[in-house]
Amino acid sequence: MTDSVLADAHVLVVGGTGTLGGAIAGHVLSAGARVTITSRSAESAERAAAAYEGDVTGVGFDVTDHDTVDTLLAAGPFDHAVVTAAVNAFEGLSEITADELDTMIAVKLKGVMWTARHLRPRMDEKGSMTFVSGMMSRRPGGAAPVSAVSAAVEALAPALAQEWAPLRVNVISPGGIGSTGAGSHAGAPGDVAALVTATMANRWINGTVLDIHGG
Repeated sequence: MTDSVLADAHVLVVGGTGTLGGAIAGHVLSAGARVTITSRSAESAERAAAAYEGDVTGVGFDVTDHDTVDTLLAAGPFDHAVVTAAVNAFEGLSEITADELDTMIAVKLKGVMWTARHLRPRMDEKGSMTFVSGMMSRRPGGAAPVSAVSAAVEALAPALAQEWAPLRVNVISPGGIGSTGAGSHAGAPGDVAALVTATMANRWINGTVLDIHGG
C-alpha cells in the first residue's frame, strides 16, 4: 500500500548515492514515488539507480559546480526535493584547516543554498524541500565549525518557508548514526529516511527543524 500523497510523486534526492541518501531514495520509492538521485559522478548515479527495483533515474550533479545544474533541472519538474549533500569536519575552530572549513561551507551551506535556489522554479508549489543538518548545531561537543554550519542550514527552513510559500521547507537534524541517545535502539539511516518521508507526506509540517536522536 502506498502513501496517497507520495504515490506517483517525483522525488529528487541530492546525494542519493550516499548512505543516508540511498536510504531516503529507497524509502520514498517504497511509498510509491518516482525517484531521481544525484551524485557528482553521472556514472555513479546511473549505476546506483540501476540497483533499485522501480522508477529511479540517476544524474550527475555537483552542488559546488553551477555548470552541472542544467542536467539536474532537465530531470524535473519535482514534487519534493531532499538535499543530503554534506562534507563534515569535526575539529575545533583552533584545529580545522582552511581547506577543510572552505570545503564544508562550500558543500553543506553554500551548496545547499544554491541548489535550493536553482530548484525552486522546477518545484511543485504544493511540494516540499527538505535539508539535512545535524544535532551538533545544538550539541556541539567541541566542534564549533560544523556546529555553526549545521545551525545555518537549520535557519534556512523558517526563512525559506515564508519566502517561497506555499512550497514547504523543512530540516531534519539527526544525531550520530549508530548512537542510542536515551533509548535502546541504535539509530540507522532507515530511521532518518522514515522521518524524511513522513515530513514530505505531511502537508502541515513546514518551516520546522525536526530532531531525531533517540532522546
